[in-house]
Amino acid sequence: LEEYHEEMQESINQATSDLRETLEQLEIRNIELDLANKRAQQVVRLKSEFLSTMSHELRTPLNGVIGFSRQLLKTPLDETQRDYLKTIERSASHLLAIINDVLDFSKLEAGRLTLESIPFALRATLDETLRLLAPAAHDKGLELTVSIDPKLPDNLKGDPLRFRQILMNLIDNAIKFTPSGTVRVAIEAMVQQPDEVTLQLQVSDTGIGISQQQQSRIFDAFTQADASISRRHGGTGLGLEITRQLVHKMAGTIDVSHHDPQGTIFTVLLTLPLSPQIPAVAAEYPAVNDQQLFYIESHPQAACDGIASLSGLPWQVQHFQSTQQLPPQQADWLIYAV
Repeated sequence: LEEYHEEMQESINQATSDLRETLEQLEIRNIELDLANKRAQQVVRLKSEFLSTMSHELRTPLNGVIGFSRQLLKTPLDETQRDYLKTIERSASHLLAIINDVLDFSKLEAGRLTLESIPFALRATLDETLRLLAPAAHDKGLELTVSIDPKLPDNLKGDPLRFRQILMNLIDNAIKFTPSGTVRVAIEAMVQQPDEVTLQLQVSDTGIGISQQQQSRIFDAFTQADASISRRHGGTGLGLEITRQLVHKMAGTIDVSHHDPQGTIFTVLLTLPLSPQIPAVAAEYPAVNDQQLFYIESHPQAACDGIASLSGLPWQVQHFQSTQQLPPQQADWLIYAV
């Protein structure tokens, strides 16, 4: 028994010594891994700062190329020269958009992007965005419709530049991947408090759609749902990732879902404070109170959204699908959607 206990004690001591040595090796490896992780983070930060600086330096000469190309297009040119200049202007604009995406992404990765908190008008911001994107939708023959909750206050406070960037990325993405049909933008108030409002922004389309598998990686950087489509339509794959990071930086959420029978819906929820420096509602229209308005729109969804938008104004609205349906009597106002 004594010999057995001695052998067992020796085995226990040896096992304890081996375990202690193993723990020491693991501790050394953990320290090495921690140092390697810190070095990797430093490298990533330096790369992001380098990209941020270089992107900024590249934007200045590109803006000059675009500006002078547009000025030259206003001068007398033959068809060949005009075609060359338009190609230069389009190529430079495309390159500038890519550089802007890289700049924003690098700033977000480096933690150097800060959000402003200033008063801005929601409807004016939406109108400016749609004015820029509507020509691209019309060139493809798409119906770009807008629905905004009449009860939604207009006096918001936040970063209008980044809010517009979220709008532009989502709407431009919908236009890009919709060969035909409709792109719809809808904004409504979900929860309204005396000092803040939670709004829901939805951008839906009738495009190619996104499968369940693709939805899981649609917000990854440098990734698009389909590589072949990416080659056909272009782009860096950064737009949605930048949008996701901006939404999260605003303490909001963004989701994507498939739209039956085809298409995609992007839904953004944001809670923004209200600003007392901007009127909460539109001004009164005493000159048009109780006057009659004829609204002509052939597209069903556009007509529905248009009537909803006009419902907040003091007009008696009548909708017609075409000018042939107009009654003999004349209206005080006529809106003809094209």
